[in-house]
Amino acid sequence: MPPNFGLSSQFAEKVGHELRAALEGKRKVPQQTPLAEAWLVLSLFYGESSLPLYEIIHIADGINHAYPRADEVAWAFLQLRRRGWLLVQEDLYGLTSEGRREIGAVVGGGTVLKRLERLKEWISMNPPPGDK
Repeated sequence: MPPNFGLSSQFAEKVGHELRAALEGKRKVPQQTPLAEAWLVLSLFYGESSLPLYEIIHIADGINHAYPRADEVAWAFLQLRRRGWLLVQEDLYGLTSEGRREIGAVVGGGTVLKRLERLKEWISMNPPPGDK
């Protein structure tokens, strides 16, 4: 692991346990804001492939200059799974090709903040299947 991932890696270890518990249905995650979901989804989108959690958190920090809370990570990943867009391969997380294509159509071009805002608005208006 490159040295610049040190803090992201330490943080990801803490978050990873809670994320796995949520994905296994062993932990209930409170609803989060569309911005939190968009932030993590965009982080996965920018990853361009399946990544370990510490790299996703590192990307999230680059987007929003903060580390996401465990509930924000778990909520975003659960929402992606409900859409059928989450790819999980052992300790690697990414987007399915359909998810990457759909998210790419939503975010379009422009600055990171413009892409984040477009994705937040889309998420607000398009809940995953089963949401009311």
